[in-house]
Amino acid sequence: MGSERGDEYKRPCSLGEGTGSKEPDYSAAPQWATASRLVPTHQADFLGFSYGFRPKRSQHDALDALAFGITQRRVNWIVDSDLQSFFDSVSHEWLIKFLEHRIGDERVLRLIHKWLKAGVMEQGELTVSEQGTPQGAVASPLLANAYLHYVFDLWAEQWRRRHAQGELIIVRFADDSAPRRREGVFMI
Repeated sequence: MGSERGDEYKRPCSLGEGTGSKEPDYSAAPQWATASRLVPTHQADFLGFSYGFRPKRSQHDALDALAFGITQRRVNWIVDSDLQSFFDSVSHEWLIKFLEHRIGDERVLRLIHKWLKAGVMEQGELTVSEQGTPQGAVASPLLANAYLHYVFDLWAEQWRRRHAQGELIIVRFADDSAPRRREGVFMI
């Protein structure tokens, strides 16, 4: 039975706009299934100031936390940082090492490694990279958050406990952060 629009609107999900490929993207369903099983495991580890691509922690929540910190606290410094080309520069080697801390199943790790190495098809040419998370892939937000948890969040939390003087509030949304420092100088 066809749709009201007609059968001409039915087409498989392609690998990307403008690639010229008519092959369906069969990687989305396994990525979604794997990511949905891993999210609860990793959510327990993620720190409270991490907001990007997490359940019930939207960009609005991050902005609310930032607004609260600015309006309700005495703030001397606001540092806004953006990790340039973050999603393109994630180290596959380190990401897998970080994931090994929470994922004990070698089959899942091999599957994620295959997704990272799959490459991108642009105008009929396959480009494989040794770094970066797959652009637009279902699992990319989870992989990015896991990477940033070890690379930025744990470092920032440790720095806050050991070296910060006065109150320090950090808000991170994906690869953007706005550490706010009270009393003195704050440097990243």
